[in-house]
Amino acid sequence: MPANPPLIQAGDVATFAPKLSLSNAADAAQIALLVGEVSDMARNFCDRDWWIQSYNEQYYGKNNRVLMLKNRPITAVTSITVADAGGNTVLSPAPTDTNGNPIPSRISSAGGYASYWFGPQAIYLGGGGAFPDSTFPNIYVQYSAGYASLTGGLGSTPDYASIPADVKLALIKEVVFRYEESKRVGLKASSEGGQQTASYSTAPVDPETKMLLASWKRTWRAGF
Repeated sequence: MPANPPLIQAGDVATFAPKLSLSNAADAAQIALLVGEVSDMARNFCDRDWWIQSYNEQYYGKNNRVLMLKNRPITAVTSITVADAGGNTVLSPAPTDTNGNPIPSRISSAGGYASYWFGPQAIYLGGGGAFPDSTFPNIYVQYSAGYASLTGGLGSTPDYASIPADVKLALIKEVVFRYEESKRVGLKASSEGGQQTASYSTAPVDPETKMLLASWKRTWRAGF
């Protein structure tokens, strides 16, 4: 299994478009290639992955108590280390109440910083020291983020059912679009008899695919 497994399966395409017969070895091989191709296209177009994965990233402090992370939604935070004039400080997670909600501490014993908690988009500090302003990366975060589960972690069987439905539909449609377009590469129009003419798309990506993926495109700036 590659580090970034495809976001859909060939069987999803066959279910959506039953006329595509995967019993034909050549067609099945082409669909398998297209499944990987459109998955990578979606990652590049949206600047994100949907599988829950671990990240180890560095950020610039901006003298506030909120740190926006690049990958979302955040599912777990393993560690946060802040570098300042006093050295490196490992922050402590905030305690929680009986309902699992964080109890922000005014200040912790870790270098004057408050304990932290996180939401889907960001990490938050309590009322102690803020993330110190810096012109170089001074915050080191290990965390996990994503929408869909890789059951057992990378290298195991992905939980394809957890991919958001609109993302799955967009990629299935794109596979069908590219499969049909591959039969007429370079052909812009053809005569259907008499004066009837059929024209074909020459766009590298189906416009409907772009429309479906538009809401998933990452537009935020991390680390502010």
